Amino acid sequence: MTNLREWVVHKLQEKLPDLTETQASEAAERAEEYFVSVTKRSRVPERARYLWIDLSLKFLEGEKTESGTISNAGTGGGKVSSIKRGDTTVTYSEQAAAAEGAVSLADLEGRVLLYRAARSR
Repeated sequence: MTNLREWVVHKLQEKLPDLTETQASEAAERAEEYFVSVTKRSRVPERARYLWIDLSLKFLEGEKTESGTISNAGTGGGKVSSIKRGDTTVTYSEQAAAAEGAVSLADLEGRVLLYRAARSR
């Protein structure tokens, strides 16, 4: 294995054959930036390579959602499915909610946090 990032890009292209090398590389870079910022590490360790792929796939999924047809995404665009008064809760239809939260990494956050660098005092 020459370079871990190249390996991740290669694996992304294997999983999604329609993906260009540039798209795969950008997704891998975004995933690496996210991992490094959350874990406070300088790089993604070898043992987290499959997590890196999963994160990259999430970012690619978010790009697909962002390029959807919903206008005013992020500003509350879309159909309102319910309104709760008092505490003021507005819920949008699933389509609008998917566009607003383009990338939801909540399901992978626990796995990422396992790699958090220990702080020394």
